[in-house]
Amino acid sequence: MERDRLTRDKDRGITNNPNEQSSDRATSSTSLSAIVRVSVVSVKIVNSLPPLQEK
Repeated sequence: MERDRLTRDKDRGITNNPNEQSSDRATSSTSLSAIVRVSVVSVKIVNSLPPLQEK
């Protein structure tokens, strides 16, 4: 959860807010596209695994 905190570099005055949404539609679209692709690939990998053999 530490990654999701609002942080501020006092020396440079830079604020990092991971919860802030980008107003740039291209960035948002690219991020959404990457999430969908990772999800689809993950499902393919899981489906290709052999069945779990429980004891």
